[in-house]
Amino acid sequence: MRNRHSSLIPRYPVADAARQAEQEMAIDIRSLFLTVWHGRWIILLITAAAAALGVFFSSKIEPTYAASAKVMFDPKLREIAAGDRVSSAGAGEDGLENEIQVLRSTALLNRVVEELELHTYPEFNPVLEQSDPSSPAPLLDFFPAGDEGDIGLDAEIPDLERRIVAMNVSQGLRLAPIPSSRVIEISFISSDPGTSARVANAFARQYIRDQLHVRLSTTRAATDWLAGRVDELRDRVQKAEKAVAVAQSAQSLEAGQSLQITKQELEALIGTYSETKNAARAALADYQRLKTALEDRADPGAVPEFRDSAPMAALLARENELRVQQANLAGTLPPEHPAITDIGKSIQQLKDQQQQEAARIAEIARTRWVSLDRQTEMIQAAIRDLDRKVLQQSQDELAIRQLEREAEASRSVYETFIRRLNEASEQVKLESADARILTLAEPPLEAFSEPKKYALTVSVLGGLLFSLVLVFLRERLNNTYRSADEILKYTGMDVLGTMPVPGSGRPAEVLRRFAAQPGSYIAEAVHGLRTSILLTRDTAPPKVVLFTSSYPDEGKSLLAALTALASFRINKKTIIVDCDLRRPKLHQILGEALDKQDIVSVLDGTIALDKAIRKDPETGLHVLAASAEQIRHDNSAVDMLSSPVFARLIDILRNTYDLVILDSPPSLLAVDTKILSKYADSVVYVVKWNTTPRDAVQNGLQILEAAGAPVAGVVLSMARNVQVTRYGADQIPLAN
Repeated sequence: MRNRHSSLIPRYPVADAARQAEQEMAIDIRSLFLTVWHGRWIILLITAAAAALGVFFSSKIEPTYAASAKVMFDPKLREIAAGDRVSSAGAGEDGLENEIQVLRSTALLNRVVEELELHTYPEFNPVLEQSDPSSPAPLLDFFPAGDEGDIGLDAEIPDLERRIVAMNVSQGLRLAPIPSSRVIEISFISSDPGTSARVANAFARQYIRDQLHVRLSTTRAATDWLAGRVDELRDRVQKAEKAVAVAQSAQSLEAGQSLQITKQELEALIGTYSETKNAARAALADYQRLKTALEDRADPGAVPEFRDSAPMAALLARENELRVQQANLAGTLPPEHPAITDIGKSIQQLKDQQQQEAARIAEIARTRWVSLDRQTEMIQAAIRDLDRKVLQQSQDELAIRQLEREAEASRSVYETFIRRLNEASEQVKLESADARILTLAEPPLEAFSEPKKYALTVSVLGGLLFSLVLVFLRERLNNTYRSADEILKYTGMDVLGTMPVPGSGRPAEVLRRFAAQPGSYIAEAVHGLRTSILLTRDTAPPKVVLFTSSYPDEGKSLLAALTALASFRINKKTIIVDCDLRRPKLHQILGEALDKQDIVSVLDGTIALDKAIRKDPETGLHVLAASAEQIRHDNSAVDMLSSPVFARLIDILRNTYDLVILDSPPSLLAVDTKILSKYADSVVYVVKWNTTPRDAVQNGLQILEAAGAPVAGVVLSMARNVQVTRYGADQIPLAN
């Protein structure tokens, strides 16, 4: 049946080859050079066109002149109105940039226009370039068309004209700080040398005036502000001092004495309260002791307070006398004797009188204690009153001291602002600008630039850059194959050959011309392809070769017919079989009309194989054609090609002929190719040069790889010989 060899299988799978190709998408000098070389004519044409446009437009450009004035900063520390010491503007790089922005300001620009009356220069005022300068026609372009746009137009035009002049003047201004210095170069570009010098000098002068004006305005504004603040602070000081006086007066009227005297009175009263409190406690102790003695009917002579009382002493002395008499009589008279009894009654009466006297003395002690206790309460109440008075006076004193501090602070701020106001008033007389003009601009003797040379250089560089971008973009967006290197890189397959464009004419005419002109470049390419196919196997040349492609119209059928004819011309018994049962093309290439004696009739058993094989009368090539008219539905072709009858047909042809060429349908449009690949010894994949997408080729090869097809390699078809040589640096075309 079929012989397969490992050399026919791709060196690595197509999917792996695609991934490896994506990983190796690195920029190398060789590919860049080849890309530029391939698009050299595009680059040359676009660059030449750009140069021509540059020459054309540069001829209409007037020469310009540039004059420069230089301004240098002389920074110094200065005392500003607020009292802070800071470096003047422009002391550093940021300061220079700030001053450059000042030079570009609209206010300074307008003052330059007014000083030199630049609105009268046609170079800056487009109104003066027309025949009637009073006509506002050019300025009307700045207003929308319509009736409502006419309202107030006359009032808008002068302002718009001024803005246009200022804009045109600003376009010629160039400002650049000189490195490692505090100098700014003010340049102005104009079509007139004198105008460029006058405008540059005007910018320098106006800038110095503007700086001085700003400094004076700032200082005067600070002086006015300080004067207003001084008036405010004077009123504040007066109000604060008045508040202190009012508070002190109110405190004197309310208290009647000072806080110190009130505190002394409070201290003395607290001492008296302490003494009275102690006396009250002692009186209470005496009263309680006397009361206890009275209640216990103690001997009055044993209690010092009772004993020290004169009435109590007399009563005690009388009692002693009676007791002495009673004792004397007791020795001579009986106890019941009336004399003794009378003495006993007298003693009892004296006892009663003693108790009465003791009660009187105890009451006196109680009265003294009550008096002292009330006195203590009165002193305590007086202490509380004085304490509240001291607290109130202390609060008043704190308020007064707070008012005094506020008055003192206001007075200090007031004096500080008066001092700063005096300093600011003196500073107005000493104010000066921080910059001075180093060099005045003079009318230049030579033009600022050569417009023709500049425009030509820019146009050539622009054209070259644009053409390079276009060439690289075209190369980047290309998704086809144009060289053997690209096919090997993206598919992993070898290129068996390159079939150049066969020139004009139908495929049948190409085949006849190939037969009639064996030395043509097409014949050389086909013979080279045939040799490459035969060399794909190490053991024996393939006998059944299948030709397929991704899409129709890639030259697959013509290439199969040419290969078969090339083999036939070297006395190899060769047959070509049209296996595209849906869209057969072999009969069109051979230029013959078909009848029902074709491969379909052989497969369905209508006719014998030898009846269906025909010999081309002009080339002598054996052909087994096909007719799509006999295929009734899509599955018929698949059923026929996968049937045992077709397998036996291939075996018969393999044993009968030296080379069997199978022309199959495109691999992406039908499954027929997967079926036919099982009968082939080698599969040749045809790719149309610079036409077939890369992903289509990769998908087609993956389909064949999945089916186990012995893909021998790829053929680039319909390639232009010169372009193939250019794109394939390592590709040797099969045609001369």
